[in-house]
Amino acid sequence: ADEATYNLIKEDVLLGETSVWIGLLQPAPTTAEEPAQGWTWMDGCDGYMSFWHPGHGTAIPKQPDDGELWETETGELRRENCAVLLNGYANASAQAFDVPCLISGRDEDVQDWIPNTCLCQTASESAAKVPMCSICRPPVFLPGTSCMYETFGCTGLAPGESCGISCKSPYGSSQSVTAECPSGNSNPFKMPVFSQILTCTCPEPDPAQGYTKTSSGSWVCASGYTGTATVSCPCGEEPTLSGCTKLQSCAVPTVDRCRLDISDCQNKDKRYAGSACTVTCRSDESVWATARCPDDNTDATTELEFSSLKCTISSCTDPVSPAGYTWTGSSWECADGYIGSVTRSCYPNETEWAYPTCTAVATLSGCELITNCGPPTLTDAEACAIDISACDSVAPGQSCEMSCVYPWEGTSTQAYCPTGNTDANGLVLNKTLPTCTVIQDECDAVEVEVLPAAYTKLLSGWACATSYTGDAEKSCVANTDSCELEPVLSGCSQVVPCEYSTDDCRYDIYNCLKVQPGDSCEIGCKAPYSGTPTTAVCSSTNNDPDGLNLIEGLPTCGVVGCSDPDPVPDGYVQTVSGWGCAENYTDAGLGVVKTCVVAES
Repeated sequence: ADEATYNLIKEDVLLGETSVWIGLLQPAPTTAEEPAQGWTWMDGCDGYMSFWHPGHGTAIPKQPDDGELWETETGELRRENCAVLLNGYANASAQAFDVPCLISGRDEDVQDWIPNTCLCQTASESAAKVPMCSICRPPVFLPGTSCMYETFGCTGLAPGESCGISCKSPYGSSQSVTAECPSGNSNPFKMPVFSQILTCTCPEPDPAQGYTKTSSGSWVCASGYTGTATVSCPCGEEPTLSGCTKLQSCAVPTVDRCRLDISDCQNKDKRYAGSACTVTCRSDESVWATARCPDDNTDATTELEFSSLKCTISSCTDPVSPAGYTWTGSSWECADGYIGSVTRSCYPNETEWAYPTCTAVATLSGCELITNCGPPTLTDAEACAIDISACDSVAPGQSCEMSCVYPWEGTSTQAYCPTGNTDANGLVLNKTLPTCTVIQDECDAVEVEVLPAAYTKLLSGWACATSYTGDAEKSCVANTDSCELEPVLSGCSQVVPCEYSTDDCRYDIYNCLKVQPGDSCEIGCKAPYSGTPTTAVCSSTNNDPDGLNLIEGLPTCGVVGCSDPDPVPDGYVQTVSGWGCAENYTDAGLGVVKTCVVAES
């Protein structure tokens, strides 16, 4: 709801839509109980008031009950289910009720005009202050229909009393019903309860085009019209017929008329509501679709509906001297220096494609230029070691050789360009690129200018320096900028202590937290666990912090005893001699076993 709707409901609370009439029966508020801005109080009786605000009513009867109590910020207990929806039209099958109390508050954008909460009371407080006045309010009829009904004695109707209600002339028969104010009624907004539903109808309307009457006297849409015939007679107006609309022919669809033949749909009768016509391809009449006008079409601008068709263009003019193609006098072929299979397709001429001219031009495709193969792609390192100059541009059907460049050595390999090649990157290797390695003597002649700490030079080669381990090796790689050889030493790594850790609380690993290369340590059991310690070894050449070798594995740590479970689990009972099964439980003759396990942290 918005603020305008809210204010409208406050001013005309019993004459609006039934879905938003909310009533809260309360004693006259004091200054301290005055709610937030936006409340409007309606006069009740005997000093009592009725407050109204927007909500969502239902058609389910529900009286206030001992709903759940909730505590306010000041500590006062208020009953959540304390509101009553006092509404309903005459002939309604049930009065509707709702609960407008909002404990969690309202959205900020409506708080300035809708109160945050209502002043709910406890059930006992409410019961003690129920007003004693009980006159029912007069019946209220749907807007625009009050002129159809006549009431007799329905104003000031006391509990247990009844009144009469009938249809005014000319809105129906002489049928009448009674309406009774319930006995013991204390709700001043309660309407009398009808003895049965009273239906008042409109007078007979004048005949109108598009409408006809059935043998049973009901108005329906005439032939050529669609809809639902309705008779209406708002108070003060003559009865009228409405709801029927004339059926119309659909419009001719907007299509590419150079491709589609829609001549069958020019007949307006075939485009009438519920009718159909045929759409075909101009190039092939065997390709067609049914175009239909909807059965209930009342809009003359609605186009016929049909499934899309794929129509080709069968006739078009040839291009003039297209590159790569030649005309033999009877067909198109690839020109010299080109290869492929010619495909001729017709496409609309952009400037002359309009019905009935429909000029189209042919497009040729399928011929590609025969071209030489270029060199293979190499990495920077491969480009230093392999000579591919003979393969820079290889004619179709020819081959080339690739070899290793000094100071590299290796076996040469062949590559070829396929006959009729059309791809500049189409060179095909017979096997692979040459595998080129640095000549050892050339590598030995290259000096190491900066000696890494992990290596030392021997008369016969290289070795790992002190506190390093491994097999020292010298190799050479290409400097990709100059292609000159650069020495590389590898194979040696730092000797480091072994480290060990575990989250298992059973093991004592203090002596193994850090073990020097060549040393060993012992892993034991932590109290209250016990077991035989095991030995772990760190290799004298260890270069991995996680390299501790548990040669005997981890010790087997067990617990001799532990406290009893607390609380005692279901099914068990403690006896003088130990543990047993409780009544209605059995151990199947196996006995009860107490096991000690690691406690969860």
